[in-house]
Amino acid sequence: MFLQYLTGVNRLHKYQSYKTSDRFFGLRGSVFPYIVHNVGIQGETVGDHAPVGEFEQLVLLAVLQIGDSAYGVPIRNEIEHRTGRTVSRGAVYTTLDRLEAKGLLGSQLGDPTPERSGKAKRYYRVESSGIEALKESQKALRSMWTGLEAVLGEL
Repeated sequence: MFLQYLTGVNRLHKYQSYKTSDRFFGLRGSVFPYIVHNVGIQGETVGDHAPVGEFEQLVLLAVLQIGDSAYGVPIRNEIEHRTGRTVSRGAVYTTLDRLEAKGLLGSQLGDPTPERSGKAKRYYRVESSGIEALKESQKALRSMWTGLEAVLGEL
């Protein structure tokens, strides 16, 4: 199957019914990224969830830094302030959605505000599985850094 070849896996989970004759772009453009993202490298997971990437870690850490008032704009500002990077709103909201889908973040709608024309803000909180994922990521990074002091200088 074409998608199996592209993803390098032998199974497609719920998309197994697609055949080679299906047109790739006829899959509405969202199936392939979904499969690649959720299968990951060789389909491996860490603990009960897929490992978190660098930007996902930054978003989780920003939510923890901000606390109860964490929503999109302050999360973006926190990342930009602490890292010196320019971060797009779209990248933040896409990552928030992905982390919530993974069960690492939870969210709730706040009260509508006049400043936002009556629209409510979505506030985020890190779930216990998100904290566990951060701890696993930190442990993996520390392990990778170990022994490199001579090459990289004192850390």
